[in-house]
Amino acid sequence: MTYLEYANWVPLPAPVTSGTTVQSFTAPDGEVWVAKNGVNSGNWFKARDVINARALLGSVSPSGITALPITLPATFDVYGGFASTAGYTCPIAGRYQVNVIMTVNAVPSSNNPVYRIQRNSGDVASGNYYQQGGTAQNYTFAINDILVCAAGDVLRAAVGNTGGTGSSGALSVAYLGTG
Repeated sequence: MTYLEYANWVPLPAPVTSGTTVQSFTAPDGEVWVAKNGVNSGNWFKARDVINARALLGSVSPSGITALPITLPATFDVYGGFASTAGYTCPIAGRYQVNVIMTVNAVPSSNNPVYRIQRNSGDVASGNYYQQGGTAQNYTFAINDILVCAAGDVLRAAVGNTGGTGSSGALSVAYLGTG
């Protein structure tokens, strides 16, 4: 084996053949690898290459701050982060890119829809639009952030709106790495 081949070789554990959770392994070079029984034959892959998912957001009639439910099934979610309609559960600790796009419908004049990214039900990023005068409008908002999350943290989209008839959109999450 040449030096270059040896430098790029990572001795990975055996494939995962039992259990239901995502397993992780940190290689000597600091790269995080993941595997899960029943996913890709339990083989190990670089987490930044495979931990990502996208789900559509269902409609709500906001009253105060309201989380948007996840419309299942999600896409690209082979490791099951969107296992429920409550949000995306981070399978491993690290930095995540979170993107939300949502539409708030029929916002009456002089109202203030606030759109949010939440981690464990607390706001971590938000934006708002204040409509002045005129007739009811529909608005589409995009918001994104890079968040440091622990394993088990739940990420979700939420809207707080003093008027309007509903919201919908999409939530995308991708693991970027550690630190």
